[in-house]
Amino acid sequence: MRILLTSDLHGVEEAFHAFSKSLADGYDIGVMAGDLLDDKLTAVELSQLMSEPEDHDDLQTRTRRGLLKKERRIIEVLQESRKPILVVPGNHDTTPLATDGTFINLHLKKFDFDGVPFVGYGCLSRTLGPDLQMASLNEIEDILTEQTILVTHIPPRGTMDLKMNYRQMESFGSGILAEFVRRKRPRFHFFGDAHDSVGARGTSVNASYPLVSSFCGVDTDSGDIWTERTE
Repeated sequence: MRILLTSDLHGVEEAFHAFSKSLADGYDIGVMAGDLLDDKLTAVELSQLMSEPEDHDDLQTRTRRGLLKKERRIIEVLQESRKPILVVPGNHDTTPLATDGTFINLHLKKFDFDGVPFVGYGCLSRTLGPDLQMASLNEIEDILTEQTILVTHIPPRGTMDLKMNYRQMESFGSGILAEFVRRKRPRFHFFGDAHDSVGARGTSVNASYPLVSSFCGVDTDSGDIWTERTE
């Protein structure tokens, strides 16, 4: 099975078009490990999305409506690939990301595809720290085995979890998640969030998009992991 993986697109619509095209052309299934959208819109984007003259809502309401409209637009772009796309919410995702046909919200769920089980765990809140975010990992304990591909937004502590903070790199991963992964030993672990640590280490993949503007390809049969460049 060939998987196309990404994370942290933060609403960049060109990236969604590129992901959908690459997925359609050479992959069996797509995985998006959170922060598909952002929790805010630029003034220009808000004006484009919410340009109706009768719209007199306050800024917060208009932004919410604009984000929902943008979510609908990017889901339609992704569905053009005609391939299943599994997603978990990130800390910047405030819209429902509700399952719709081939667009599947994997949070706290199991999805079997071509004999391979996927299990997801997204962010619970925008404000909780990494370990508090992982407080409900017991909810997927019984559905995760060594054959499972685990998809989270937050990285495990100590594995490609460095972020730049006030001009120095700091570890932002979850120790609770790291211990969970060590104990359950999933077949692969896909995540994002730490943009500065994109890459692969063994069967762990940080697929953050912003700094590399590329996606990640994974072959579950061979174990090969590679970079899928965008055009």
